[in-house]
Amino acid sequence: MRAFSGWLPLSLALVLGCSPPPPSSPAPAKYPGEMGSTPDTSAGEKEAHDGTSAHAESAEGARSEAIDAAEDDRRLPHLSRFFAALHELARGQRSSHVRILWLGDSHTAGDFLTDQVRRDLTRIVPSGGPGFVTLGQKGQRHGALTFERSGSWKRQPRDPATQIPLSDDTLGYGGVRTLPQSGAGARVTPKSARVKQAELAYRLRPGDSLEVRFGDSYRRLTASGQFPRIERTSFSLPPSDERSPFVVRHLGGSPELFGLDLTTREPGLILDTVGINGARMRTPLAWSQETFVNEVRLRQPDLVVVMYGTNEVFDRRDPKVYEEDALELLTRVRAGAPEVDCWIIGPPDARTAAGESQPRVVLITEAQARAAERAGCAFTSLFELMGGPGSFDAWAKASPPLARPDHIHLTVQGYEELGRRLSELLLRSIALPEVPSEDHP
Repeated sequence: MRAFSGWLPLSLALVLGCSPPPPSSPAPAKYPGEMGSTPDTSAGEKEAHDGTSAHAESAEGARSEAIDAAEDDRRLPHLSRFFAALHELARGQRSSHVRILWLGDSHTAGDFLTDQVRRDLTRIVPSGGPGFVTLGQKGQRHGALTFERSGSWKRQPRDPATQIPLSDDTLGYGGVRTLPQSGAGARVTPKSARVKQAELAYRLRPGDSLEVRFGDSYRRLTASGQFPRIERTSFSLPPSDERSPFVVRHLGGSPELFGLDLTTREPGLILDTVGINGARMRTPLAWSQETFVNEVRLRQPDLVVVMYGTNEVFDRRDPKVYEEDALELLTRVRAGAPEVDCWIIGPPDARTAAGESQPRVVLITEAQARAAERAGCAFTSLFELMGGPGSFDAWAKASPPLARPDHIHLTVQGYEELGRRLSELLLRSIALPEVPSEDHP
C-alpha cells in the first residue's frame, strides 16, 4: 500500500504483521445482514464485556509488538490544537469541555468503536458526559446511556442516509428530527451520577406542546413564535441529585425533537457519536447548511472525525468525487468551528463473495487520504489498521469471529478492537499519563 506512505506512516507501522488475535469469549451478537445496519445490542452488551483476560492480554501483546516496530515519529499530524486542549483538561486548566464530533456510517452508529475510544481517552482526562444523542429512535445505543421509548414515533427523513435534501432540510446536529405521536414518550438515563446538565433541541408550531422532566425540574413547552428556528431548553441538577433520567412526553400537536445534550458540570471530554446507518460522505451535505453550521458553532468541537467510505465502496461513482465530498463537508464544519482539528479515517476492509478484499476499498481510501492532505487533516486507514488485503476474511475466521458473515460489518468485539487501535494512535500522540480511576459518564 505504498500509495498511503505519505499520509499514514504510523497506522501502517501499527498493522505490519498485526492480524487480530482471536479473543476467548462468548459468540458475538447477531447483526442484521444488510449493508448499513447496526448491531443487535441486546446480546452485544454481554459480548462487549464478557471477554476473558487472556484475550485482552493477547490483543495488547499484538498491538504492542506492532507499535514497537513503528517509526520514531509516532504522533498523528495536524491535531496539535486538540492535543493541547487535552493537556489543559488534564492539568485542570480548562474552563470548557473538550468535544469531539464523530461523523460516520453504521460503523459509527452502534457506538461500539466510538465508545471504546471514549473510554480509552477518559483514562487520561475526565469525562464530560455522554454528549449528543437523538431521541425516540428504535434500536438506539450509547455506551454511557440507556434508552426507553413508548408509543408511536415518526422520523424525518424516513431514510436518514438520504443524499437528497428535504424541502424542509432543518435536521440539526444529528441529521434527523423525531416526532412523538399522541401520548408517546422517551426516557434517557445516564449510567453515571456525574451527568448534571441537559439541553433539549426542539421546534414547535402553534398548538404543539411537550412535557419535559429532568430530576425534580418539570417544564411544559409550547410554541414561542420562533418557528422554523430550533429552540433549546436547558436543565442543571444539584450536586446531590442521583442519576436522574431525562424524560420527554408528547402533549399536543406535532412537536419536533432534534436531540439531547447530556454533560457534566465540570469540564471534561465529550465524544458526540453522529453515525447514520447507510450514510455516505454526501449524507450530511443534504442537511441545511445554515442550521448545521450553527449547531457546530454552538458546540465548538475541538476535533472532527470523518469516518465514511464503506457504502461508497458499493457505489459506481468515480472515487475522486469522494475527495471533493470530504473537502466540502470539512468546509461546512470549519464554517462553524474555524479552529477545529480534523481526522479523516478511511473505510475498513470489506469482503467479496470469493473471500478477497473489495477492490474499491483501496480506491476510496486513497481519495480520502488525498482529501486529508489537502485539508490539513490527520489520516488513518482502517483497511491498513485491520491488516490490509484479506484482513476482513481473517477477522471473520477468528474464534470467536471479529467480523460478520455479511462481509461488511464487524462484531461487537471487532469494533472494540478497532476502537482500541485508533485509541492507541491517539494515546501515543498525546503522551499523557492515565488519571486515577473514577466514575466516568
